[in-house]
Amino acid sequence: MKKILLLTVVFVFLVSTNPVFAQSDNIIESIPKILPGNPLYFFKNIGQGLERLFAIGRVRRAELEISLIGEKAREIYAVSKKDNAENLQRAIENYNKNILRLKDKFSVLKKTSENPNVDRLLEKFSVGLFNHQELFDSLDLKGELGDRLEDARDELDQVFIEATQKLDVPKGIKNKLESAINNGREESLKEFKGLVVLNRLEGKSLESLKKELSGLKDDLILKFEGRLRSESVLELSEDLQKTNLIAPEKLQALDEIRERTKDQSLKSSLNSIRATSLNSDLDKKSAEETKQVIDAAITAVRELESMVKNLNSVSQSIKEILERADFNLEQAQKFHSDGKFGAAFGQATAALAAAKNGLSQIENKSNNTKDELKPLRAEFDSLVKRAKDNDFLRESNPKLYSLFDQVEKSLIESKTAEALSNIKITLAEIDVLTKVTSTEETKVSP
Repeated sequence: MKKILLLTVVFVFLVSTNPVFAQSDNIIESIPKILPGNPLYFFKNIGQGLERLFAIGRVRRAELEISLIGEKAREIYAVSKKDNAENLQRAIENYNKNILRLKDKFSVLKKTSENPNVDRLLEKFSVGLFNHQELFDSLDLKGELGDRLEDARDELDQVFIEATQKLDVPKGIKNKLESAINNGREESLKEFKGLVVLNRLEGKSLESLKKELSGLKDDLILKFEGRLRSESVLELSEDLQKTNLIAPEKLQALDEIRERTKDQSLKSSLNSIRATSLNSDLDKKSAEETKQVIDAAITAVRELESMVKNLNSVSQSIKEILERADFNLEQAQKFHSDGKFGAAFGQATAALAAAKNGLSQIENKSNNTKDELKPLRAEFDSLVKRAKDNDFLRESNPKLYSLFDQVEKSLIESKTAEALSNIKITLAEIDVLTKVTSTEETKVSP
């Protein structure tokens, strides 16, 4: 009887104090107060064990484990602010243990028509990946603890990739990831952070998923450019300089945006940000991690060379991209052989970004533009409705309605991939402009 009473007390206590029970999808919404090192943490673990005990069904158990991993990620964030290395190590170990539990839960799942909740589970997992990036982006863990956290995150990425290969098709996963990004917290670096997560996944994926991730990345870069047309480039510069750009996936995201953007003002700002943010930190790169990026660049450049060789006609822009990629790769290899690993790393990421840009342009030219026009038309109609619902009047918002008119005309006349890209950029600009709802801010200056 006493044991039952004790368990009841523990359960009630944890329901009232533990955010896991709330099952929030927003990982930065509430930071836990009961952390590793707290005498009450023992009871918190008991409560989480009870949750596992009462979770019914394989999908529900996996879904619970995703929420618990989110809780462990919040604990890492909170403990890192308290300058206690021992407790931080415990928090990272707990995070890793939960990831391994999740891997076991996914190993027994099957994609069946009798289990439609699998889709919801993968959607939750997709949201979790971006929430973890948001949370860890502000941390500056170095040395052994930083390496352990990165190893755990690599394991989580791998669990996601394996789960998607087993339970869904690449197109379905692309849609889930896109939804997770679009529904994320609105900020100037929203698309940039999305690119960072996709870069983490891309290097671990099979070719079928890589192709879908590449298409999603193209759209994110276009949206990012559209956002910058309606927001301050200075604000972007300040926000980017606050993040740790030295991480390979972040530098790759920056270089991919820099390589593909059509806005020369934005390109110039990104060049400046890259130079000021990376000069000192790049020297810390090791020979091994630099060689990994060089190898990835070699693969991409050789693939682009092969595609160009087999095409009947090649545009001048593609030829220039290939020349730029070859030059950056040659410089990277030279710097690496000279022991200048930081300079080699920077040149290799630039070569990789250029090669991927060329491959993307060739791929987009082979796509059927008619297939892409329908979802763009639906997005246009949705934005028009939002503008009307928020009382955006043509008389007081001439710039906004000029953009609407421009897109409407383009949707009728567009026949090329470049025209579709311009539509996507303009729709992204409209999206930002129409998200402002207050009376003062709805007036979009011409």
